[in-house]
Amino acid sequence: MSSLAVRAARKAAAEAAERAAAKAAKKTAKSLAVPRAPAVTGKAKPAEKVIAARAAQMELPKRERIKPSGQEPAIDTSREAYESTLAVVPQTDLQVARERLPRMETGANAPYPAKDRIRPVIENREAIADTLAARIEPMLGITPRYFYHTGPMYDAARRAGLSADEASDFMQSSFAPAYAGTSPRTETEQNLRNASLLQYYRAQGRPISSEIYETEGNLKGYPMLGSHYDLTNRLLSGTADINRNPKPSEFNLNAQGDLSGVTGDTHYIRGVLSALNDIEPGGVPEEFLVPGAREAYRETGQFNPALDVDDTLRSMSRKGVKAQVEYGPMADVAFGVAERLGIRPAEAQALQWFGMGEQTGLKSAQKTISDLINERIDVTAQALGITPAEAYELYVKGEIPLMAEGGVVKAPLAV
Repeated sequence: MSSLAVRAARKAAAEAAERAAAKAAKKTAKSLAVPRAPAVTGKAKPAEKVIAARAAQMELPKRERIKPSGQEPAIDTSREAYESTLAVVPQTDLQVARERLPRMETGANAPYPAKDRIRPVIENREAIADTLAARIEPMLGITPRYFYHTGPMYDAARRAGLSADEASDFMQSSFAPAYAGTSPRTETEQNLRNASLLQYYRAQGRPISSEIYETEGNLKGYPMLGSHYDLTNRLLSGTADINRNPKPSEFNLNAQGDLSGVTGDTHYIRGVLSALNDIEPGGVPEEFLVPGAREAYRETGQFNPALDVDDTLRSMSRKGVKAQVEYGPMADVAFGVAERLGIRPAEAQALQWFGMGEQTGLKSAQKTISDLINERIDVTAQALGITPAEAYELYVKGEIPLMAEGGVVKAPLAV
């Protein structure tokens, strides 16, 4: 496309966004029924402008959508800023963190589900941890270690005018629960964008439930499932069941900056089983493999971690309570890796996530949560004609959702 055509398309998109903003203003104001926030420009609220701009961007080819500009970011992502997380965010005792995860009772003789397939992981936990620690040790000084270090987001919220308590409330009672709650079956970029919309709804006093999805559907550019609303609500209200579904609860705590837990997602599980097979070729129980990969594995002792693993952790009832009992033993490996390297369990999981991404099918760039938010703030600021710092202030004060980078982003499926 010629430069003249590109400029014409962008001009048309901008005009469409203004028209859509007026329409969205009427629809959103009616559905939210809350006092109007100060406008940035024109008559529409900042949130309405963002929602309309996102819808207009969806009409453009991805290559023509707004990209991060590289201007001064709202969030400081220096190593010093990341390392402030441990001072800013209270850290759960590691023994408490490990014991809260579902598993069979100590000393129980009954087998685990799926023909006791988790047993080799339990019996080889130390050797698996040794193998994974050796693989990721060279990465200790680079960005992936700080994926869950969200201290910089707290600091930026303080600079935006929030008190210490307000900044903590934003992270613990808005950002992290929404990020974790909208994560199932969603790529990371879209996950953050969807989370920001539910954060906005919450700040405007809307109850977060699947009723919004059922009665209104999705806003253009913010595709969600009804279950995303309900899971977010359970995490916000503290009613999420860590026994039945531990991964979102652990992700919620990790996203707050509590590095004591383990977000045991599909890539983590694949990495653990890959290390088990390195230690004992052919030793991965076939119940951990999809049916189509089992015969080849029996013949060769090799499998493709990205394609061949049945990584849904199994549950069983304990004293009448359903619990995902494979989660605890699987997460124990990360606790062992962390102990060997002198880091926190969430750091070990993040390093394994990126360090073994080529094997497990992870395709995301080596960025932290703060990096990803900076990109979304940058794009949103451009759409509103303000600075990233101003856009971040609107975001943490609950006045806008976020847009996102317009190009193709190869992101992992979030938990």
